[in-house]
Amino acid sequence: MASRILDPDRFILAAGVTDWNVIGRTRNLPAGPIADRRKITPQMLQLRWMIDPKQGMPTQAFQVWTRPHGGGAVPAPVPNVTQYPTILGWSAYGWDNALVFVVGTVTITGGATIVAAYSGAPYVSALIGFNVFQIGTTPFSFSGPGIQSLVLMGQGTITGLMGFDGNNAANDPTWQPLEIVGLPVQPAQWTGVFGWSKPQGMNASLMAPVDARWTAIAAVRRSSAGTTRSRPGIRRRRGSKPIQRRSCRRCRRICWVICTR
Repeated sequence: MASRILDPDRFILAAGVTDWNVIGRTRNLPAGPIADRRKITPQMLQLRWMIDPKQGMPTQAFQVWTRPHGGGAVPAPVPNVTQYPTILGWSAYGWDNALVFVVGTVTITGGATIVAAYSGAPYVSALIGFNVFQIGTTPFSFSGPGIQSLVLMGQGTITGLMGFDGNNAANDPTWQPLEIVGLPVQPAQWTGVFGWSKPQGMNASLMAPVDARWTAIAAVRRSSAGTTRSRPGIRRRRGSKPIQRRSCRRCRRICWVICTR
């Protein structure tokens, strides 16, 4: 597998978990059968890509990868950790390189105490997250696009810091290709335009780009709005107008419009 570089300033993927079982129950429409036909689970991630405009237009569809829960890079001791005092007698811990995952142990000696993780220097950089701990010794962990310091806002100590950076996670050999997602173009019209005419969809059942998008949208609409597929479009519940797909002559993409007939 080729080496990968993690650079959230140039390219980042945002994902939100959607549970169609929960949505389906509110409409008395089971999502399970639809998920079975698509060979997926009713719980899924809705993906959004954000690209620095300087990168230009992607030359092909995105390959989505997945790895088993709990798999991945093994945390290693964080090198060159420096502890230093800050305001109010609190302690800060910093290191040289930003990490995407940090784990350690905190020992609290005086009341409820906050441990906060920052993307750079304490207080003045972005807050990645925080946890509240009571008296005693407790393990903790933080994850984010980049963590470079921790602040112990109270009395106690942090020990056993371990973690890994984004490049180690990106190059983990446990990643497996899952789905190819891109523009729903017509292959005949986009032949020779980089790699956009290539098949898309789940890696186990690739199909033409338009069909891959159509399958995804139809499944979501059936699950969320009680729709059923019919030709030439999708007919929603009684009393609403059908939705048709039409190919835009200008951009050659598939546009969804409300049928006026």
